[in-house]
Amino acid sequence: MPSSDKTPAIGLNRWRGSDIPMREDFVQDNLILDGVISALQTGGSGGPGNDPRLDTHIADQSVHLSAADREALAGASPPVIGEYIGNGQNFIGVTLGFRPRLGFVFAEARPLIETGSNGLFQVSRAGIITNIGVSRGLAGAATGFRAYQNESGAVTGTDYQGLNRQGVRYIYIMWR
Repeated sequence: MPSSDKTPAIGLNRWRGSDIPMREDFVQDNLILDGVISALQTGGSGGPGNDPRLDTHIADQSVHLSAADREALAGASPPVIGEYIGNGQNFIGVTLGFRPRLGFVFAEARPLIETGSNGLFQVSRAGIITNIGVSRGLAGAATGFRAYQNESGAVTGTDYQGLNRQGVRYIYIMWR
């Protein structure tokens, strides 16, 4: 049974609580939508050319991937997700088997940046690594990365690196 109400522009079903949708109703709605899209693709009245609104939407690479993007993603490796436990030393090396092109490291269950106990210094508990640069506290290596720790003292106005604190669990996500 078709709905007792229809959308104003193209007449699609708008069921109410008492309506009983049937398969045929969905088929009819799909045919209506197909006709509207077909009209946009053929210029509205069967004439040549696409409706510019359709071209603009399809070409919008902020909502659609280009053919080159699709090809690049098809061969992309999934990210490597792992963890390490900080040992409190100046740095810890994490071996991945590749130099990361992009990655994130963060301390589990901690804020990305903590303010020191006196409120006058900060400790970074997260970092980003890319193939063109890194945030403080990380460094790329041929087969992985290093995470640094220099949180000794409480010097006012200082930003400390806290990516290898003793006993803290750190999680990383790295791409080849």
